[in-house]
Amino acid sequence: MRRKLYSLALALMVAAPAAAQTTFPEVTNGKWRGVVVEQSCYRQLGADKATAAAHNACAMDCLKKGQALALVTDDDGVRKIIGNMSNDNYAKMTQWVGKRVAVTGNTWRDAFSSLYIDITTIAPTK
Repeated sequence: MRRKLYSLALALMVAAPAAAQTTFPEVTNGKWRGVVVEQSCYRQLGADKATAAAHNACAMDCLKKGQALALVTDDDGVRKIIGNMSNDNYAKMTQWVGKRVAVTGNTWRDAFSSLYIDITTIAPTK
């Protein structure tokens, strides 16, 4: 009986980390409006400072150091930018840092409720 209990406990411990790595599709072909920010500055400084135009130079420096960009949406939070737009250290996204944009794309949520967006189109907006 004890051996079965240990085997069951071991099986559960192995399965939990595997499940934690899973991402779940959330929205396909959705539309969002928001501001492109550097993610670590947003977490440390908050929305007001990280989205201010005066912070763009710091955001670009952090981007050069390999930090990630994110979209602070008007309605549902912060989504880390992944996929094609994140290639080559976000080369296609540097012109949009600190600016309001309208995007379309697909979003995911992982087991820890982190949000991700794969942007397919991006344009300036008010």
